[in-house]
Amino acid sequence: MVTSSRHQPAPTSAKSRPGGRPQAEAEIAAAAHALERSEWTQNMRLRAAILFAAADRMEQRAPELALLLAIETGKPIRVARGEIAGHDLRDSLFCRCRAHARQAG
Repeated sequence: MVTSSRHQPAPTSAKSRPGGRPQAEAEIAAAAHALERSEWTQNMRLRAAILFAAADRMEQRAPELALLLAIETGKPIRVARGEIAGHDLRDSLFCRCRAHARQAG
């Protein structure tokens, strides 16, 4: 499992979620396996489609993500909601993909 020494999740995070750590590790392994066997590194359209789908799912779960952010960081929920709402992931990804396409071609 990949972890960062700078940020460690709260110890209760894995235990409080359905499935917990074993499911998370299995999903990480499945993602790594899929990455190794896919066109991810060569196909910008595939990367964009996957990232846009992830952004859509994150936007759909914004209230839950804001609560998680507040719990893990100790921020007031109002601040966490503002941070989550302030990130328009789809537009940001679109701009980055467009800029990358211009550079590539």
